[in-house]
Amino acid sequence: MSLQACHECGKDVSSEAAACPHCGAMVKAIKPVKEKKPTSKTTYALLGLLGIVTIGTFAMVPKSTPLTPAQLAAQQAAVSAQANADNDKKTAEYLRYTAAAAAVVAVKNSVRDPDLLKIESARVDDNATTVCVKFRSRNGFGGMNQDGIVYVEGKPYHTNAAWHKHCTAPMYEQHSDSDS
Repeated sequence: MSLQACHECGKDVSSEAAACPHCGAMVKAIKPVKEKKPTSKTTYALLGLLGIVTIGTFAMVPKSTPLTPAQLAAQQAAVSAQANADNDKKTAEYLRYTAAAAAVVAVKNSVRDPDLLKIESARVDDNATTVCVKFRSRNGFGGMNQDGIVYVEGKPYHTNAAWHKHCTAPMYEQHSDSDS
C-alpha cells in the first residue's frame, strides 16, 4: 500500500482506496512504471553474430543457371531411366512373389493334411523360373516330416538331386512363421 496525490484536491490518498476521503473524487490507480533495463553489450554481440551467419548462409547458396536444352534433355533422360529401373525392379519382385505363392499353393494342395502344413521357406531365383520350398507336413503314420520340393518353370521335382542342382545358389527368400 502506498500513498499518492489525489488528482482533484492534491491531498494524500491510499492507492487501495476507491475514492478520495477528502473530496470524494474517484482515485485513479497509478501503476508503477517499471524501469526498462538497458540492452547489454552481449545482446548486441549475439545479434551481430546472427546477422553475419544469416548473410553468410545466403552468400554460400549457389546461384542456379538456366539449363541448356541438351542439359535439360540429359536430366530428363536420367530421371526416366531411374523410373524405368524402379518399375523393372518392382515387376521382378512381383514376379518372384507370385512364383513363390503359386509354389506354396501347389505344395498345400499336394500334402495329406493341408491344415497342418508349415512352410519354412520359399526361395526364388532372379528370373522367377525356379522356386525351392522347404516345408513340414504330416506323413502317412501321423508324424511330421520335413521335406523340400523344387519347381522349375512350374514343373515339380521332389528329389535331392534337383534340390542340390537348383536350390544351393543364392536366391531371394520368403519366410513364413504362420501356417499356410
